[in-house]
Amino acid sequence: LVLLGRTLERGARARASDAVERLVAMTPARALRRTAQGVEEVAVARLRVGDLVVVPPGQRIHADGRVAHGETEIDEALLTGESAPVVRGVGERVIGATRNVLAEIEIVLDAQAGAGALARIAALLERAQGERPRVQRLVDRVSAVFTPTVLLVTLATALGWALAGAAAVDVALTASAVLIVACPC
Repeated sequence: LVLLGRTLERGARARASDAVERLVAMTPARALRRTAQGVEEVAVARLRVGDLVVVPPGQRIHADGRVAHGETEIDEALLTGESAPVVRGVGERVIGATRNVLAEIEIVLDAQAGAGALARIAALLERAQGERPRVQRLVDRVSAVFTPTVLLVTLATALGWALAGAAAVDVALTASAVLIVACPC
C-alpha cells in the first residue's frame, strides 16, 4: 500500500510538472514591440519592463502588463479555470500566457517574460514538490522508530511461542497476527 501511494504521488508530481512546462511553453517566442520608429518584431527575451507590445487577436500575451490601448476579451482559463473570456480595457491588468480573443490591444509590460504570474506559479509548484509537509516529516520520524519496534515485537512473540513449545503453525499465526494488528499504524 505504501509503494502504491508513493507511485501515485510520483505520477501526480510528474503530471503537475508537465502541465506547468506546457503552460510556460505556450508563451510565443516572438513579439511585436511598438517603438518611436513603428512596430518591430523582436524575440520575447529582448522585451523589457515598460515596453509597449502589440498583441493581435488569437495570440497569447507575452508577459504580465496593463492594457495601454484597446479593449478585448482575454481567455484566462489556464490560470483561473474560468471558461468565459474576461473583458479587459485600458489600465486593466493582463497576465502573460493568457490568450487575447477578440481585438488587437497594446500592453505596457510590468514584468519581463518568464518573470510574471505564471513563472511565480511554476516556482511555487516546484518548491511545493520539493518540500515535504511538516506532518509527513513527523510521520517519517515516528515510522523510523515504530517499524523496527514492531518487527522486534513480532520476533519476540514468535520466539516466545516457539520456546513455550507451540506448534510451528501457531507460532507463524501468532507472529502474523502481531504484524496484522500493527499494519494500520
